[in-house]
Amino acid sequence: MPILNVVELKKVFRDSKRGDVVAIDDFNLRIRKGEFVSIVGRSGCGKTTLLEMMAGLQKYDSGQIFVDGNLVSGPHQDCGMVFQEYALFPWLTVKGNLEFGPRVRGIDAPTRRRTVENLIRMVGLHAFAGHYPHEISGGMKQLVALARALANEPKIILMDEPFAAMDPQTRESMQRELLKLWHQTGETILFVTHNVEEAIFLADRVVVMTARPGKVKREIAITLPRPRDDGLRMSPQFHELEDSIRRMI
Repeated sequence: MPILNVVELKKVFRDSKRGDVVAIDDFNLRIRKGEFVSIVGRSGCGKTTLLEMMAGLQKYDSGQIFVDGNLVSGPHQDCGMVFQEYALFPWLTVKGNLEFGPRVRGIDAPTRRRTVENLIRMVGLHAFAGHYPHEISGGMKQLVALARALANEPKIILMDEPFAAMDPQTRESMQRELLKLWHQTGETILFVTHNVEEAIFLADRVVVMTARPGKVKREIAITLPRPRDDGLRMSPQFHELEDSIRRMI
């Protein structure tokens, strides 16, 4: 059984003045446990809406979404969301932000402390555990946001263009950090991006969506060797994949 199973999903935005807009239609997707999948597509094709429905933050009109066999019918804890905007609590330190979710879930203090300390070490921010969000860089904030999602032990991490606002050098550094964390944790990740190069570099599989209404146009297996380094971006196979996916979009 896939960890994520989306079946014939449809989402309609209703507008009495301009008429109904079908954002997602007949969308089908299956993701295996531990898989890293990227979604690409034109602006407005419904990528963000899709993630929000998976997380239970938006209702869908028809179809079904299952996470680990459970039907998604509202907000739930099986999906961890990481947004482009870091969405950290500004009044809490790095450690406090990571500890927030487990505390709300009723996890006992010793277990919370071990979980948070392990995650802070994994993302390399042990020297900044007592800092507040305004005292750390954008890249560090996004690492905290990712670690905070992991602290809640979700079944799948949903990432909505988390590196889009970063400069190219920071973005590539964050991609490497994300892959390192993925290898360490074995998490399942669904990653939305406009950047085709980023999608290929990160993923086991790239899903190309059609223009609105959004549905799966093509799924491309990325068989590039792992672990991946920046030199891979210059390989002929990488460029062939990039050109092919760009033509599809």
